[in-house]
Amino acid sequence: MGHLVQFLPMLNKNTVKLLEPFKSIIFDFDGVLLDSNEIKLNAFISLFTSFSSDVEEYVRLHHLENLGLSRFVKIPHYLEYALNRPPSELEINTALELFTKNLKQLLECANLFPGTHDALQILSSKNLFIISATPQVELVDLCTRFNINNYFIEILGSPISKTQHIANLREKCQINLDDTIFIGDGVEDFKAAKNQKILFLGVSNEKD
Repeated sequence: MGHLVQFLPMLNKNTVKLLEPFKSIIFDFDGVLLDSNEIKLNAFISLFTSFSSDVEEYVRLHHLENLGLSRFVKIPHYLEYALNRPPSELEINTALELFTKNLKQLLECANLFPGTHDALQILSSKNLFIISATPQVELVDLCTRFNINNYFIEILGSPISKTQHIANLREKCQINLDDTIFIGDGVEDFKAAKNQKILFLGVSNEKD
């Protein structure tokens, strides 16, 4: 268990046929349900426009290689790289507040991937969950805004890790490892599924 099953080009009513054998399905949010990876990338880069282009490129590459990693991990890391020293708590908190403010504005233009509502409707008889690195309150607000919150038994965000959330679901909701799958788009999603010994399905929503 916990290995890569297949990469889907997009979650929609056609590709969800592959999910028929599973009783419990865990979704990542950004890049799987919400078309927001590029938006979040821009929000991270916007924090470092006063630094050299090398810093911006480092942030870009690191973010794309670590989709699913919390902002609470990424921003201190980026600050240390940019400043060439450990950032202070004030610097970290200031950057986090600015990131959250910028991201909220940018997300006004975000949308669910085409076909998401149809896919969730087809899967609505199953046990559906969201586990994301997005902060809990922000995550629930976004799900409510896009009118998908009622599809899910639990909507779970940071600061609790994805691995811990899955472990908690196994205990709280008695999900069976053999018929549970985690759908994500990043290495952190894969690591969480592997750690908890459940199947992982990768979604690639890259645009031409």
